[in-house]
Amino acid sequence: MRSSKWLVALGLILWMAAPSLASAEWFRDLYLGAAWTRSHNASTTVPAAPVPEDGYEYIPEPPTPTSETERADFKSGLALGGRVGYWFESASALGLALDVSYFQPDANGVDLTVIPISALVMVRLNPKGKIQPYAGVGPGLFISHASTDIDTGEGAVHFSDTQRDLGVDARAGIAWQVAPKWGVFTEYRFTHFKVDFSDLGINTETILNTHYVLAGIRF
Repeated sequence: MRSSKWLVALGLILWMAAPSLASAEWFRDLYLGAAWTRSHNASTTVPAAPVPEDGYEYIPEPPTPTSETERADFKSGLALGGRVGYWFESASALGLALDVSYFQPDANGVDLTVIPISALVMVRLNPKGKIQPYAGVGPGLFISHASTDIDTGEGAVHFSDTQRDLGVDARAGIAWQVAPKWGVFTEYRFTHFKVDFSDLGINTETILNTHYVLAGIRF
């Protein structure tokens, strides 16, 4: 429900901006780089008894669950993505953009993939110059998938879940307009969101604070 509201809000923003699109300065970015997600506590609620492969759907009264906390040490890795946006003609230092990216911050034996989709308000300095410092900030929809095998003592069961959560996306960089139709840029980015995975009666909650160093092309 929350992700649906976010998409509706994004659609309204684009609809209100539609009259300016025809005269806007459009840009498209492709980028890649490195992503580091800071270690954070992960709170896990588990059943008091071994988890059947099909969960507790056929047990009238599940055992009382217990909770434990451990440090989630996320792996650094490759980040890649793309962005499309435009600068307003009447206010060339101000723009809007839609950004989609991917990274994989596996942690503690859990395979974890994240796809952020962000709506950004962009600002830049020196709009007519070759060197253009810029920044962007906005809400993000983070689609994350976790999977791992859990040893219950009576065999392994497979844990798998996909969640969609709202978070924050902020970045700042410098673009170099090499030619009228294309350029290059380098960028620092930070994203933040909270996620709660749930499967087989097990719930794991943690926060992902991720730093990125990126480079790309603009055309």
